[in-house]
Amino acid sequence: MPFLMIAAVAVSLTGLSAQRLSMAWAMWTMTHSSVWVASIAVSDLVSTLITSGPAGAIIDRADPAAIYRLSQVAACIQGLTLLTLVASGAVAPFWILVCSAWLGICTAFSLPARLSLIPLMVQRENYVRLVTLNSLASNGASFLGPVIAGWLISNHGLQAAAAVVVAAYVPSTIMSPPVRTLADAMSARSTHLPVDVQIRDGIAHLRHNPQLWILLSAFTTLALTARGILSLGSAISETVLGGGVDTLARLASFLAAGGLAGGLLASIRLMDQLTSISVTMSGAAIALLLYGVSPKEAIALGGAFALGIFLSLNNIAVISAIQLGVHPEYRGRLNSLYNILLKAGPALGALVFGCVSELIDIRVAVMLSAISLLIVLRLLLRVKTSL
Repeated sequence: MPFLMIAAVAVSLTGLSAQRLSMAWAMWTMTHSSVWVASIAVSDLVSTLITSGPAGAIIDRADPAAIYRLSQVAACIQGLTLLTLVASGAVAPFWILVCSAWLGICTAFSLPARLSLIPLMVQRENYVRLVTLNSLASNGASFLGPVIAGWLISNHGLQAAAAVVVAAYVPSTIMSPPVRTLADAMSARSTHLPVDVQIRDGIAHLRHNPQLWILLSAFTTLALTARGILSLGSAISETVLGGGVDTLARLASFLAAGGLAGGLLASIRLMDQLTSISVTMSGAAIALLLYGVSPKEAIALGGAFALGIFLSLNNIAVISAIQLGVHPEYRGRLNSLYNILLKAGPALGALVFGCVSELIDIRVAVMLSAISLLIVLRLLLRVKTSL
């Protein structure tokens, strides 16, 4: 049943979000540097950029179900490695970056493989429902992960959080995704083309789909700005709100709760493209200011919740457009591009805004990101209306 698969995915993603908060907090406590915290996302990005192109092509020519399970096994081994480092007292900034890069390779395969499985598990008329269910599971995991990690780190230390992460990967390593038939999983796959040719072919396919290109541009901008600032949550938690890991966990949980709300809204009715771009980008700009400028935690939590709604709505719109508007032959490659943008945007944004935070102030970085969102929104609306 697809629901059992989604449940296993939710558990795995809960471990993933718990691990990311744990690594960010460990790096912050060791260095007290926003740049070092941002470097976690950068190491994840570099490995993703190197791996995602071939990963998408491989998924388009092989069985995505098998690839997904293998990626989860690799992620579990990565978690065991980090647990060993923490338990032995050998954890250091360098090893956190190594584990982050390792995790980036795993997700370069797991995310596009998981998304490519959606058309194989249900009929076309149910694609959007399963995309929304997948998004709800993802945001639910993002809600629980930081709560679990924050509580474990505060009460039992980093080692306990690392152990829970390992356990969370186990269900996805043993569950087989329920594709309708093996023939479905292998149909329309370009096994006769070299990987580099498949990558170029996928890029060419995107150029001929301007509606998807505009939607991906909006998604990329939100990834660079809003998600980039969210990657600096540990700095906002301590310097703006005067809190600690518990405050960071609450911010992350309210963000995920907003994501759940956004998923529920999307399940009722998806907005048209023009409305989606306008609402999500302008709303995220306002929510960013609430999240990262006010010293009052209640306002910051409200901003995090609103950010979760707008990012979730944008995310569901992009994934649905890929599943419904892209030929099955290209889905693996377009899903890999989505994964690259999802990783590259926050990593580059965190690096840029992290440097601004170091040189000036984190509040200035937040304001610059919100202004950038509104400028790009104006440009995209001009392009959209000219088509």
